[in-house]
Amino acid sequence: MSRAKRLRQAAILRRRITLIEKIFTPRFKAEMVRMSEQAGRDFQDGGLGRAEVGLDQHRKNIEGLLVDLYEMSGEISWRYLNNLYGKKKASMVQALAALASDWFMTAFTDAQGIAGTTKEYLKEVTAKLVAEGVGEVVMGKKIRETMTNMAPWRSRLIARTESHASVMASQQSIIEDMDLPEYMKEWMSGSDGRVRKSHKKADGQLVKPKDSFTVGGDQLRYPGDRRGKAKEVINCRCVVAEVFLDDEQ
Repeated sequence: MSRAKRLRQAAILRRRITLIEKIFTPRFKAEMVRMSEQAGRDFQDGGLGRAEVGLDQHRKNIEGLLVDLYEMSGEISWRYLNNLYGKKKASMVQALAALASDWFMTAFTDAQGIAGTTKEYLKEVTAKLVAEGVGEVVMGKKIRETMTNMAPWRSRLIARTESHASVMASQQSIIEDMDLPEYMKEWMSGSDGRVRKSHKKADGQLVKPKDSFTVGGDQLRYPGDRRGKAKEVINCRCVVAEVFLDDEQ
């Protein structure tokens, strides 16, 4: 597969990741708005402690959304690879079944992190309002307003980062079970003005299928790898392409 074709395939994969992002952004936003309203009511009823307890439902709801997102990501990853390499559909069941157990564990872990960030944001908002001497009733209303205002950008950030990471992780897992000729995997950046310097520098980097890329000092198995630092993972749009040795030679 030529470099030009790999670039075209990378563009197709990015569009499919964007599709998942567009589907789940409003769903995450709806949960953020619901959580904001509940936090305001809970604060009025029992202060910050009551509001923090209410965030457990927020974590559970986020976890459910993430499981749905991961399932869609796995199916889209498999269909993309199936179309690209012409594998039989029977292998789809096996590939997705192997991923299923990981989805639930990852969703639980990631939901805890997202809910934890929400909790810290709630504490910051509350501390600021207390310092301003705002009364409890007004404070509950301000909490709802302030946290609702964060819903659009935060839901988009979560949907974008999780869609990208889950598709890349699914692709890595599925392709390892495919009987493909010998190949290397190539890091392919977005190739535009929005690409961060470390990812632009990594563009074209080739490693063996089970090895990691060196990106900004991190060792990443694929773009969006959750083992990387936030600055190398959040809002990433890079993808991986397979470079077959016979083709390149």
